[in-house]
Amino acid sequence: MVNNFSDILEYSANRFPDNIAITDGERALSYEELNLSVYSIARGFLDMGLKSGDRVVSLMPNCIENVIVHFATAKIWCTSIPLGTDINLYELNFVLGQTKPKLLLVDESFAPMIDKLEPEALKKTKLIWVGKRDGHELKFNDLIEKYSRLDITYPEGRKNKLCSIIYTSGTSGTRKGVMRTHENNLWTVISITIHRQYKPNELELFVLPMSSVAFYTVFCPNLLCGSTVLIQNGFDKDRIMSEIEHHSINRIYLLPFMWNAVISDGNFSEHDFTSLKQIMVGATPLSVETKRGILQAFPGAELYESWGMSEGGQLALEPSDNIRKMGSIGKPLSFNEMKIVDEHGYKVPPGMVGEIIIRGKSVTKGYYQNPEETKKAFPNGEEWFYTGDLARYDDEGYFYLSGRKSEIIHSGEDNIHPQEIEEALLLHPEITEAAVFGYPDEECGEVVAAAIIAQPGSDLAHKDIDKLLEKYIADYKKPKYVLFVDSIPKSSLGKINKRLLIHSTRQLIEKE
Repeated sequence: MVNNFSDILEYSANRFPDNIAITDGERALSYEELNLSVYSIARGFLDMGLKSGDRVVSLMPNCIENVIVHFATAKIWCTSIPLGTDINLYELNFVLGQTKPKLLLVDESFAPMIDKLEPEALKKTKLIWVGKRDGHELKFNDLIEKYSRLDITYPEGRKNKLCSIIYTSGTSGTRKGVMRTHENNLWTVISITIHRQYKPNELELFVLPMSSVAFYTVFCPNLLCGSTVLIQNGFDKDRIMSEIEHHSINRIYLLPFMWNAVISDGNFSEHDFTSLKQIMVGATPLSVETKRGILQAFPGAELYESWGMSEGGQLALEPSDNIRKMGSIGKPLSFNEMKIVDEHGYKVPPGMVGEIIIRGKSVTKGYYQNPEETKKAFPNGEEWFYTGDLARYDDEGYFYLSGRKSEIIHSGEDNIHPQEIEEALLLHPEITEAAVFGYPDEECGEVVAAAIIAQPGSDLAHKDIDKLLEKYIADYKKPKYVLFVDSIPKSSLGKINKRLLIHSTRQLIEKE
């Protein structure tokens, strides 16, 4: 019986020992080699004094070592806390102060940041370097070589024990540590593998950050089924197109803005993408225009559209419904219950917008050392998690996102959903990205503002946007401010950071 998250690797190592599990293009580990490396690191951690429940923070890019640390930490019932490479010094000090880890594993590229940490941050924390850093510090590869691989006396644990803490990207405020148990992570992987078809020896290109829930929703289903994962660190559209063609990639998951960048690239038609059998998209809403572009660009591949969050829960749209249910994010996957409720917690009828609430084996038990946010997410001690995402459903039970509850623009007596306006803006062929947000206003409380990225050479102006929007939305929803920008701030998972967006556009708005 599976209780520990690392068991999925153990079982695959027994079933597919010689299959390549992971590769970064230069190095490759079979399932047996990966599993033995996990044992080495796990034994090293135990010999360094780690006990069940201790916390292990890792700060490194996507790499083979990152995968090993995730599984080794889980194997000995410790808690893995992977941090994204976009973290700053203030946030790192905050996380270390809140979690008080016994170990901190750091890629050598972050040495300057580690040198600036507050003195108390590492007082009771052992530091392990990943890479070729000079000096006499403890190094990751030394643990692999030094420690016996199979001689482990496991500490006690159980499936509802804390397996990982995933810090949200803080798009609307301070980062929160999402607590995920072994059961949460196991059932997340299982529900995904039931939904999609994974086969041994298939090859997936993975570019999303391993510090996010994508490690469990995108990366690990491959390891449960004997597939191979080619690891890439970060989004590089030119490299992605090259890797797909060169390695004959079968499956890839990208965020909407990533897919948009790929299919609109001037060199797209010069590449051979016939090896792709599954293309996946999620994390943020996919516009209808981008979806049509993906379907046209990859006619031989199945498109899986999904919605989920670090806190748990998964919705997905079957490829067979892509055209029939255009704009929908699908239905809940197995082992997830979801419904849409009003402000009193009552289920709304089809067509009415409300808040998505979820419960099930993949749903978090709350936020680490943050009882206030946990109480907000589970009001009145309910077992249902309130997501803050607004949606409606149709007569067949398909969900359609309407945006974030916290991002509704309150303009006078009107409540305006930014996503509706963003969808309309993206219908213009010269607009590649759009973000709509509420900007403070003394008279109305908030007014609508839109940040737009136009194609190079475009001469779009505010009047063109007004003309476009008058076809699709009411006058009171039209942006008062239209800002043409070079970039839109996003989290590591492509979610628009509205807080930073307001800050970065303030000067542009004040000039108007």
